[in-house]
Amino acid sequence: MLAEFLTDTKVAAWLWLTLSCSMLFAVRLILARRVSRPDDYSGTRAFTPVEFAEMTIARYRLSTSVAVGGRQHKFDPITDTVHLTHDVANRRDSRAYATVSHELGHAIRFHDRRLLTVLYAKLGLWAPTAALTVTALSLAAKVFDVEALVYLSKWTGTAALQVAASSVTLGISTTAATALFAIVASDEWRTSFPLALTLMEQAGVFSEDDIAICRSSLKAAATTYLLPFAILPAFVIAL
Repeated sequence: MLAEFLTDTKVAAWLWLTLSCSMLFAVRLILARRVSRPDDYSGTRAFTPVEFAEMTIARYRLSTSVAVGGRQHKFDPITDTVHLTHDVANRRDSRAYATVSHELGHAIRFHDRRLLTVLYAKLGLWAPTAALTVTALSLAAKVFDVEALVYLSKWTGTAALQVAASSVTLGISTTAATALFAIVASDEWRTSFPLALTLMEQAGVFSEDDIAICRSSLKAAATTYLLPFAILPAFVIAL
């Protein structure tokens, strides 16, 4: 009975997707912790990460402001503000400055009107999530009975479920997800390499060891944006 259950095509497809997603989130969590934890050498900097951000903003003559607080560090193009968490703002280790440099890189690229950065800002982080949600719905329509999904859509009045049953939607949504993630991942990578590292080197106070730690931290951070690409082949295989 168990063997028949595990060899069922629908069950195998969902087990494959569950395993793929679990591995994705596990790797992403490990990389995120690697980026956020302080390194062994805290150093004695003459300025805080916030002061480093303000110095860089002044050097590049940006109108960007710096705000401390919230649960994540990010650059908000709407308010032209670099947001830093209290943890990063109060630390003086290399990874903290690397984080600040990365967000400042977003601000610099945005003010330079770099195409990928502007598209990234316009689309927002919700866009890739929305694309993958549509892809997941499309996959569900293929793995389970399409007729049942269509019936459910009529019963609930949710037209989106019926639309998701189309194989055309699956192809379009998967393509959209790939394109959106390509924009996000490319911009994140270019912001880190070489721009963020350049900002660290221009400060003139970081040693080669500091730069090496920053390079490792930035690489781990950028990789987290590349990981979602691994889910797309999983969708195709599951079909």
